[in-house]
Amino acid sequence: MIIELPGVPIAKQRHRSFIAANRVIAFDKQRDLTKATREIMRECLQRNLDHEDKSICLPASAVVYGHHFSLEMDFYVPYPKSLGVFQSRVLRWRLSPPASKPDLDNYIKFYLDCANGVLFADDSQVYALTARKFYSDNPRTVIKMLAKKQMSLHEEAEQILSLVEPTDFQQIVERSHELAEFISGFSKDGKHALMEENPERYRRSVAKAAAFLSWLQDVYGPVMTAVRKRAPQYHERYLSMEKGLNDLDKGTIDEV
Repeated sequence: MIIELPGVPIAKQRHRSFIAANRVIAFDKQRDLTKATREIMRECLQRNLDHEDKSICLPASAVVYGHHFSLEMDFYVPYPKSLGVFQSRVLRWRLSPPASKPDLDNYIKFYLDCANGVLFADDSQVYALTARKFYSDNPRTVIKMLAKKQMSLHEEAEQILSLVEPTDFQQIVERSHELAEFISGFSKDGKHALMEENPERYRRSVAKAAAFLSWLQDVYGPVMTAVRKRAPQYHERYLSMEKGLNDLDKGTIDEV
C-alpha cells in the first residue's frame, strides 16, 4: 500500500517545556501539524480501501488486518535556495545525495508518530524500515507499507510446536534417520532380512533402536506427555484433514 502526502516533508522537533506554578509543562509546537498529517493518512488509507483496482484495495486490506509491517519512506525535499546555479545543476543530475538539514531520522520520527494508531496499532509492529531523502521540485512524502504474511496453523498444531524448539525437533529427526536403513529391512509380517543373514548385525541394530527409544523417553518424555495432554490423537485428525484437502485438490483438477 502506498501513502503519498503532498507538501514539504516535516521533521520531528523536540517538545518545549516550561515551569508554571511549580509544575513542568511540556508543549508540542507540532501538535496541529501532527493532527493534520494523521488525518491525511487516514483519508489516503480509506481511498485505497475503497479503490476499484484490486491491486490497490487488496494490499490496503492486508495492512488493516496485518500484525507486522515493513515500511519504505521516501522524502522529497525542496532544493536549497542558498545554492548557486552550478551547485543546483549538480544536484539535479543527482550526482550528489542530499546533505542538508533536517536529518533523515527526524523525518522518520515524525511520520512514524503520525502513523501510530492510524496505519498500525503501534510502531512496535514495524519490523523493517528503509528511508531515503531526495531533492525535488515536487516536495512530498511517499510511504510504502507492506503487511507481512502470517503463517496459519491449526490451533492444536501451534500448541504442539510451542512445546519444542526447532533445533530439538531437528535432533529427533536426525537420530531417527540413523535407523531408516534398519527399519526398511522389515517385511510386512515383521521379519527382518538380517535375522538369518547376519544375526550379530541384527542384534546390534535392535540394540540401537532400543537405545534411541530410551534416549527419546529420557530427553523428551515430559514433552511427549505434554503433547498427549494438549492435543490427544492430533495425528489422526491431521491425516483426516490432509485427506480431505487432497480430495478437494483432486476434484478441482478433475473439473479443470
